This record gives sequence, C-alpha cells and structure tokens, in this order.
Amino acid sequence: MNYYDKHTKRFFPLKKVYSQELSFKIVKSLYYEREPDYLWVASLYQGINRINLSTGHIESIPENIYTPEGKTVVDRAYNLVKMIEFAGHDSLLIAAKGGLLVLDKKHLRLHHFEHPSLAAKHLSQVWDMTFDKDGDLWLTTSFDLIRVNLKAGTAHSYPFLPNSAEHSAASHQPHFM
Repeated sequence: MNYYDKHTKRFFPLKKVYSQELSFKIVKSLYYEREPDYLWVASLYQGINRINLSTGHIESIPENIYTPEGKTVVDRAYNLVKMIEFAGHDSLLIAAKGGLLVLDKKHLRLHHFEHPSLAAKHLSQVWDMTFDKDGDLWLTTSFDLIRVNLKAGTAHSYPFLPNSAEHSAASHQPHFM
C-alpha cells in the first residue's frame, strides 16, 4: 500500500513514511476523512486501522463489538468488506461477514446496525452496500438484496433464486429438436 504526498504529487510506500508497522495485509476498503485528514483502512482479516495522514500515527480499532448498553459481544468484526459514511460525520457503516456494523468514530467502538425494519432479516454476510439518491440503503447479503428506507423505517427484501446461476445458464442453452 502506498501513500500519496499531495505536495510532491508522488506515491511512497507507507512502511517508509510511517515508523509503525502496518497490521493489515488484504485491504478491502478505504475511507478518507478530510477533517482531520484520516484514512480509515478495513482489511479482510485484521480489522480496521485509522491513519492520521498529517502525523503518520496509525491506530488499530478494537474488533470487539458492543451492545447499545456498552457490553462486549463475543463476536469479532472479521472479514470486513466495505466502509461508507453514515449519519453525518459521526460514524461509518461497515459491511462484514459477521453482518452490518456501525463504527462510532468518536469512541472507536463497533456495534451491530440495528433498525426496526431489519429485525426479521438475516443480516449475516453483508457483502456490499450503498445509498441511492433518495437516501435508501441497499445491502447485498449471501441470501438477498435489501432496500432499507431509513426515514420511513421500512425494508424490502429481494431474495436470490436458489441455484440462479445454474438456472440462468440452462435457460440460455440452445434447444435442438
């Protein structure tokens, strides 16, 4: 992984720029925060690191997941896939194999994303997410595509067909008489 120096307009290896050893190997997602010049790095197995690009300080975010009451949950935030900004500048949404997580940037704590419309949904293995122009959150899991209207408090699931790849391939085969 390289660091881009805005002043010289050149890339430098992070290991040469920062004195600390980086604790991540397979980077899956980056999120840049202009103020205070942080680069958030989510890796596949090593969790989240926050790099202060002004000072070079690297901070590992604990992988413990907390309940709303502040108690530690046994699971860990392994296999992180993607980070996007959520709820203004206070937190990041994180798609992970263990579900949809929220990182409180002020307290550096992870917790499961909770929304009344998602209580009955199976949110393990969230592989991707994005917001659309209306502010709805779209999630893809191993089982379905989910659209969450955060304002209205509703969610709609679009399940994937079983063996859809096999079905699709079979339907495109030529038929001979």
